[in-house]
Amino acid sequence: MGSLGRKITKDRFPLLIKFIDAQDRLSVQVHPDDVYALGREGDLGKAEAWYVVWAEPRARLVLGFSRDTEPDEVRRALEDGTIESLLAWVPVSEGDVVFLSSGTLHALGEGIVVYEVQESSDVTYRLYDWGRGRELHVERALDVLSYRPTELPKVRGLPVEDAGGYRTFLAACRYFALERLEVFSEMSGECDGRSFQVFSVVEGDGTLVYGKGSLEFAKGETFLLPADLGPYRLEGRFASLLSFVPDVSRDVARPLEDAGYRPDEVRSVLRREV
Repeated sequence: MGSLGRKITKDRFPLLIKFIDAQDRLSVQVHPDDVYALGREGDLGKAEAWYVVWAEPRARLVLGFSRDTEPDEVRRALEDGTIESLLAWVPVSEGDVVFLSSGTLHALGEGIVVYEVQESSDVTYRLYDWGRGRELHVERALDVLSYRPTELPKVRGLPVEDAGGYRTFLAACRYFALERLEVFSEMSGECDGRSFQVFSVVEGDGTLVYGKGSLEFAKGETFLLPADLGPYRLEGRFASLLSFVPDVSRDVARPLEDAGYRPDEVRSVLRREV
């Protein structure tokens, strides 16, 4: 797991990573922060990020409210069936990144495939389910919701040229960092004991070379490098999403500053969570 992961949680793997294929609208939901979740659920809250792997033309997702609102108004809208008029719909396309801090109302629309990386927790409050009749968690959702429209809903990332390809920094908070690697020949990396690294290949194929071993991989495959693996090399022509537990200053802010990005540009990929 690595020393950084153990600072977040000692009894479980610190991240959940999945692909979600939304063929229909998913439920409108919200996640609490750690303080609320630990007090009410005895579990961690949840921050997460979506990378849009594929989207149909005109695909959309729900991200927050369309205007400022308040708990009583949202409750009335749920009761009288007008809640959909308060939802903010955001168009998305392949390559968009959406960071979902705790308290952000969200739902995937139909025709979207996302890669999701999140804090290791299953605490989710479903506010609305398009009339499908499943259990809702209205009171707790109202407790933790942010009632203002969400700012900076999407990011495209900041690319940094590396030997043999590019690293694009997409989103980072103290729980996880998300990057996209584009390798054209070969690229070196290291697991130095601080964190594992998870690669999910979204284009092409290649080979991982480590120690005295190697591993071939192709589009659609995911592999995990243990925190104590040491130096490794990626060979081939492919694109991969990379997730790990970061030291945000050392692993994200500093490389971007060294590459010449302005402070406001660096902040565009950094998110603060309690």
